[in-house]
Amino acid sequence: KGEGNIVRVEMEGKTKADIPHPTQMAFLGAGLIVAHSRILRDVPYDPFLPWCFMGEEIALSIRAWTSGWNIYAPKLNLIGHHYRPLSLGLP
Repeated sequence: KGEGNIVRVEMEGKTKADIPHPTQMAFLGAGLIVAHSRILRDVPYDPFLPWCFMGEEIALSIRAWTSGWNIYAPKLNLIGHHYRPLSLGLP
């Protein structure tokens, strides 16, 4: 899906529920990253995109993967949030 020219990644819980281990993923969610602090040294936030919000997770995922980090998702959703346009008001 896209917003203007921004690619949006949505997995919508399509991981099989009966697998015994976390699933390796292509993208990370910046709202919940569980990793050794070394990731901040290996994959610092991009200084050339200081105000990037939509698209930051894709860029961070690509840079983490190409720096040797594997990305996994937990078997259960642990945290989430809902984006809602301001034009719709508060939920």
